[in-house]
Amino acid sequence: YVDVNFSAGAMEHATNIAYPRSFVTGTDTYVTLYGHELFHHWFGDLITCEHAEEMWINEGFASYAEPMVMELLSPQDPHGAYMDYLRDVHHSTLKNIVKDDGGHYALDAVPQSVTYGTHSYQKGSLVIHTLRNYLGDSLFFGGLRSLLNHYAFQNVNSADFFAYLSQATGVNLNDFYEGWVHQPGFPQFAIDSIKQLTGNQYKVYLQQKLYGATQYVNGNKIDLTFVSPQREMFTVYSVPFSGQYGEAVVTLPFVPAFGMVDFYEKMSDATVDYTVTAVGGDNVSLNDALCSFKVETSSDSVLVRVEHHYVHPDQPEALPTGIYRMSDNHYWSVQLAYPPDATPLGGYFRVRFERGNAYSLDNELLQGYDYNNLKLLYRPSAAESWQIVPTTRTGSPNSGYLKVDQLRSGQYCLAVGDADASVQAMENLGVVLYPNPTSQTLNVWVEVESRTLKAAVVDSNGRMLKSLKLKGGSNAIDVSKLPVGTYFLRIDISGGTTSYPFLIAR
Repeated sequence: YVDVNFSAGAMEHATNIAYPRSFVTGTDTYVTLYGHELFHHWFGDLITCEHAEEMWINEGFASYAEPMVMELLSPQDPHGAYMDYLRDVHHSTLKNIVKDDGGHYALDAVPQSVTYGTHSYQKGSLVIHTLRNYLGDSLFFGGLRSLLNHYAFQNVNSADFFAYLSQATGVNLNDFYEGWVHQPGFPQFAIDSIKQLTGNQYKVYLQQKLYGATQYVNGNKIDLTFVSPQREMFTVYSVPFSGQYGEAVVTLPFVPAFGMVDFYEKMSDATVDYTVTAVGGDNVSLNDALCSFKVETSSDSVLVRVEHHYVHPDQPEALPTGIYRMSDNHYWSVQLAYPPDATPLGGYFRVRFERGNAYSLDNELLQGYDYNNLKLLYRPSAAESWQIVPTTRTGSPNSGYLKVDQLRSGQYCLAVGDADASVQAMENLGVVLYPNPTSQTLNVWVEVESRTLKAAVVDSNGRMLKSLKLKGGSNAIDVSKLPVGTYFLRIDISGGTTSYPFLIAR
């Protein structure tokens, strides 16, 4: 180790690592840098990439040493320290990779102009993290030891790397190589809907979308975690999933309020997600997900799952009246779980928009449109129609926030349209559903007493099961003949609809 009088980073040569003098502090401030450069003695020296275009073999593994250093040096919570570090890398990479490197590239074909860029370092480390979880620790570390011995003091290319690792581990990694290394971009995985079959069996509909990628990834092993209204969790591990759409039949110990893909963050796909237990009145900022929220509730807390997806939302056949186009590169989803005797009221959900430069997420959406053309669309589920929701806008024409005055389960997406496009459900009806879940009767309180509202009970696939009229004040709906599952009370108002989710459990 040599300390040198420069400040442009560190440099590793076999048996000789040079660090800037200011980085040698006697503390652990730069411990991940020390680990990174030391790791090059295996990936970079013992073996090295065959071409500069696949520098991920050198720099991706050295960068992956950084969260491993945190894991090894944090005995009180090794996995927490590892994930905290890697999560920051994941979020930063999704946000900045196109801006940093000028586009999406396959890891084994990165242009030499950005050899030492975000792809080789950060994305490389994220793919290695995903590979570790795909194989499991025993096969991952054992396979790498075998590979290092086999290719010692030689070059290796990406295809041969994965061919040998497949042989050493006994796991065919061709699909992984084709999907995560040999094509640009990232896959993204989500639950589209959940349908009860019989008893405690449910069919889960899965969907894969692409962020900068050109083909769907096959041979995936997806963990699905389900949450009950009482905030219990149950995980089904390693569900196989290939292509754009998939299905899985699972047996659950409770009626699910919602489900999540990859709750334990084993894959670095194109989603930034948070699962937060929020106390009523708390303001929660999720900066990396470009949103914040507040929930008011009669319970002591609510479990809130927020996902920011770097892929297009499902586009409807017809846009809401007055809307020109929806964002085609990101959207948010929100899910709530709270005890049956609790009633979430008020609160807010706020999303960020940015169009400051060519790489800003919303630059293309807002190109040629005024600040006042920006709208927020919402739908309670994938089976429902998108609708305009009322918002309060703050910030400048280039960046700011849209805030809706109630936090609800569902999907949210930015759009542009007429400055005076009508907002559906503009009126605050003060609708409260209780008990929720219910088994026999769903009580509905409507604050507005001077009118009668058309309403319907619909299932999670959008099929109308019962039509009815709601009066101001208290209403009772008999749901005793409906099977256990998730439903929506859909209310017609202002030329559109607004929906409220509820569960039937017995």
